[in-house]
Amino acid sequence: MPSFAELIPKAGISSALAIACGTQFGAYALSTFGRDEPTEHYYDLSGAATNLLIVAHCVASSAAQRGGLPSPRVALMGALSAAWALRIGSYLYERVQRLGHDARFDKLKKDPMTWRIPWCFQSVWCFSLQAPLAMVAAAGAAAPRLTRMDAIGAAVFVGGLAIETLADVQKDAFKRREPNAPMTEGLFQYSVYANYFGELTLWWGQALLAAPAATSATRVAAAVAAPVVDSLIIWRLSGVPMSEKSVWKKYGASAAYQDYRARTSLFFPLPPASVASPQALAWAKARAAKAVEGAKAQ
Repeated sequence: MPSFAELIPKAGISSALAIACGTQFGAYALSTFGRDEPTEHYYDLSGAATNLLIVAHCVASSAAQRGGLPSPRVALMGALSAAWALRIGSYLYERVQRLGHDARFDKLKKDPMTWRIPWCFQSVWCFSLQAPLAMVAAAGAAAPRLTRMDAIGAAVFVGGLAIETLADVQKDAFKRREPNAPMTEGLFQYSVYANYFGELTLWWGQALLAAPAATSATRVAAAVAAPVVDSLIIWRLSGVPMSEKSVWKKYGASAAYQDYRARTSLFFPLPPASVASPQALAWAKARAAKAVEGAKAQ
C-alpha cells in the first residue's frame, strides 16, 4: 500500500497550472450553467480559492518529500501567499456583493464566447502568481535554507501587502462617503495608483524569496513570473488602462482633478508637488480633452 507521502503528487509548474485551470473551469461552470444570466459574484472569490489551493498543494508536497514538515522557504512563501489571497479575496467578494455587480463584466457576460475570456485569463494569473512557490517546492533539497537576506524579501512582501491593504481600505471608506468623487486622499496623495504599487511590490518580495532556488533559466523564469505577469496585467490590460479610461471620463472635466493629476506621482509614492508645473498641467488638460472627445465619439 502506498504511503501518504506517495499519494500526494509532487508540486511543480505543471501541477500548479493544472490546479489553476481546473479550479477556474469549475468556477466558470458554477457561475454560468443553469442560470438565466451568468454571474460575476464568484469571480474574485474563485481567484483567491485557486491561489490557496496551489499554495496548499505546494506546502503539502514539500512536507511529503521531507517526511514531515515543509521546507522553511516553502512554508514562509506559502504563508505569505495565503495571507494575500485571503485578504484580497474577502475584500473583493464583499465589494461585489455590496455593489451588486462588477462593471468590468457587463459586456462580457452578454456573449458566451467573451464570457470565457476572464476565466481563462484568471487561470493564467493565478498560475503565474504561484509559479515562484511551485518552483521552490519542486526544487526540494536544491532550495537553500533561509538566510538573513530572505528577511529582505519577506519585508518587501509584507510592506507591499500593507500598502495595498491600507490603500484599499482608505479608498473603500472614501467611496462609501463620496461615491461620485475621485479618491485623492490618504496614500493616494502620494500615488495615483497606490494600491497597484503595493500589489507589484509584494510579488517582487516573493521573487526575492524564490531567487536562491532559481539555479537554471527555467527556474529564473518561474521565480519572476509573478511580478512580471502582474506588471503586464496592471500596466497593459485590466489595471491602469481600464482605470485611466474610467477616471478621466468621470472626472477629467474637473479643474481640481486635473490639478491633482498634474501634481501627483502616477505609481511610485512621492511627495506631491506644492504647485503643478505648467507642462504637467497642460498634459492633464490635454488628457481630459481627449477623454471628452472619446466619450462623444461613443
